[in-house]
Amino acid sequence: MLKIKVLDVNRKTLELFGAGSREELLSNLGKIFRGEMGVHFAGELLDMWNGVLSFENILGHSRL
Repeated sequence: MLKIKVLDVNRKTLELFGAGSREELLSNLGKIFRGEMGVHFAGELLDMWNGVLSFENILGHSRL
């Protein structure tokens, strides 16, 4: 996860993670990307690279 560079975040992302600012969120990425989340995130990045524009999570929700 150290090779991931977050360029910007939107207001909804700050709300989702309870961060008061972009800087607060970025300084706590280690708390967000923890455990096996990196494996799943890497898979999502690979899918996006390959043109996959949606996926389904374990709750059955889809997003674009």
